[in-house]
Amino acid sequence: MTLLKIACQVRLSVRRILFSLSSIYPRQHLFTQVALALRRAAAARSP
Repeated sequence: MTLLKIACQVRLSVRRILFSLSSIYPRQHLFTQVALALRRAAAARSP
């Protein structure tokens, strides 16, 4: 298991949680893959 250490700005709205990463974040591709996997998992659990 890998721990992702990130610094980002988190913005909350009624329907979303938005993460703003630095444009030079070295593992941005990995973070995107994790976020997409979490989104798919959440969609699969929704009725």
